[in-house]
Amino acid sequence: MRNQLIQSYLNIMMGKPVMSGTRITVELNKFLVAMTLLVFAVSIPPLHAQVSRSCRWNVSAVPVYIDLTSFDLRGWDREHIIQEVINATTVWNTEAGGVISLYYAGDRAVSPVYNDNLGKIFIFAAESGGCALAIAAWAGGGDCEFGSIAAYDRIDENCPPANGIEWMLDAPEARTFSMTGVLVHELGHVIGGYSDDYNNPNTVMQAGPPGAAPWLHLYNTDIRLFQDGDPAAGITGYGRRNHAVRFMHSTDAVNWIDDGTVIGWSYLRPAAAASPNSKVVAFVETLNTANTVQTRRYTAAGGWESPVSHVKSYTGPALAYQGVYVLAYAEEDDRRRIWVKTSDDGRTWSTPVLLHETARTQSDPALFANIAVQRVMAFWTDRDTDRLMYSSSTNGTAWEIPKEIDQNATQDPREYYSYRGPTGACDDNNQCLLVWPSWTTYGLANLGMCTLQMRFDANALQWNLLNLRCPDDGTGRTPGVAYGSPPGFTGWVLGFAGRDVNNTLATLRKSQHTTAEAWKDKTVLAWKNADGVAMIFNPTTSEFEVYLVSR
Repeated sequence: MRNQLIQSYLNIMMGKPVMSGTRITVELNKFLVAMTLLVFAVSIPPLHAQVSRSCRWNVSAVPVYIDLTSFDLRGWDREHIIQEVINATTVWNTEAGGVISLYYAGDRAVSPVYNDNLGKIFIFAAESGGCALAIAAWAGGGDCEFGSIAAYDRIDENCPPANGIEWMLDAPEARTFSMTGVLVHELGHVIGGYSDDYNNPNTVMQAGPPGAAPWLHLYNTDIRLFQDGDPAAGITGYGRRNHAVRFMHSTDAVNWIDDGTVIGWSYLRPAAAASPNSKVVAFVETLNTANTVQTRRYTAAGGWESPVSHVKSYTGPALAYQGVYVLAYAEEDDRRRIWVKTSDDGRTWSTPVLLHETARTQSDPALFANIAVQRVMAFWTDRDTDRLMYSSSTNGTAWEIPKEIDQNATQDPREYYSYRGPTGACDDNNQCLLVWPSWTTYGLANLGMCTLQMRFDANALQWNLLNLRCPDDGTGRTPGVAYGSPPGFTGWVLGFAGRDVNNTLATLRKSQHTTAEAWKDKTVLAWKNADGVAMIFNPTTSEFEVYLVSR
């Protein structure tokens, strides 16, 4: 029987390499659980078929285990495998924004005991996938009972690419397959939320030919269906995650005060900016308005005013003040082009303009003012290449043609890839600090941060490298940085969301004016938070302010 199952599996899997999913609908017993891999093989649907979710997890957190023994037997680096599993779960946790979350739960071989598998996801390695890279399967009707993902170490010799699979972690242009990307896809099968179209280029559930860019990020299609489901197909989503958008303030960047204010509700990074008379906070509201960008204005005389709604977006907004308030955000559809609005007072906003047709962001864009050259700077991570891009404007409406942040010849070019959006700030002498989370060394859930000190020319069209450290000390996803000069301290403050097992914590560090690479005075906030932070210096109060989303 074993040989018949293997032969049937190989027959079905011939064809174009593809990541596929299936479901187990028969009543399980100990024998079938022990034969899980073979059940994957004979149950897999035809390639490019539509596969709908057949079960729904009924817990808020699902543990993900790795059978490291199966990877060790095939000579794979277990530390990279662990990291890429964490990478994939991090993508779903931080980008999908659903009420369900995944977490790495440790090393565990697939157990033959059925009851010991309930409520878990297992990932393990197998020898040959025929023409498949990986297969997902799950058990249960109604509520999910358990799920499994098999990743293969080679493709059958008559399938391109023949024999071995080259799995990679970092360079997205490499002619190989991304383990993180494959696992993001397969977890999409296991946690469900939508029907899968392998030919749709705007979903992580698309097919995976060799050399394709890795799916390190969810598309808006995936986020929308994961949260809202598809009522027409009878698929219920997991709802939106909502955390309080809070802020703290400090004069010394060491001791931080929380006044208990809840500005809004979101799971994405907020943004903030301050003028001499007011300040504005921008965020994607996820409690009542389904991912709508909102701005709230604050004045000392009037306090926090009612939110102003803009458009839907699935990435965090950006905000800066350079004579006027400038707001940037990614459009709702999967192109994620960047649009910009301006406001004189933070209440009434202009008609949005397109920053540039080619300005497509992967995640949160960044805006910051460079007062020395009287321009506002825009930075973002390119939607297709993960490369850092920038442009500038004098008024927030007419923007220069986007340019790529070129790597220095002495640096590893991979350091200029960013998993999430960058952030930055400038001092009063045209020295700017750009910070972004780098996934070249630590992976997505344990990121180092690159800090690039640069000086722009008078038109902010060219820049000179002053210093590059990559990665910086600490962990984080989307960081925040601000420059200011309160009494007793002049310099930058860096804030980021670190990681503690399955929780994220806010961490703040400061650096002196002349040595932005020497970060010190580490402060860990007691809050658990969902994603990155936003930092500003408020000239009216002479305080640093940090904005973040908090559980």
